[in-house]
Amino acid sequence: MCNRNSQWRFAGASAKHGRATRNSAFTLMELLVVIAIIGILAALLLPAMAQSKAEARRIQCLSNLHQMVIAAHVYVDDNTESYPIAC
Repeated sequence: MCNRNSQWRFAGASAKHGRATRNSAFTLMELLVVIAIIGILAALLLPAMAQSKAEARRIQCLSNLHQMVIAAHVYVDDNTESYPIAC
């Protein structure tokens, strides 16, 4: 009835109350499964991250262009309706 190779043991304060505790160490297989799951999730997220990065770059470029247009309008307003000369 009692298996000597059981994972359950009586230890510390639990032994006084007759409760069994399980050894809480992870096995190598459990660690490998967790690492594999994290790898799969990372592989799924990389394309979405790349798209977000490209979208952010596009928005930043558009914002810079907008700022240049505003600067040109301010220059025209300050300099008697003449545009800056390109070099």
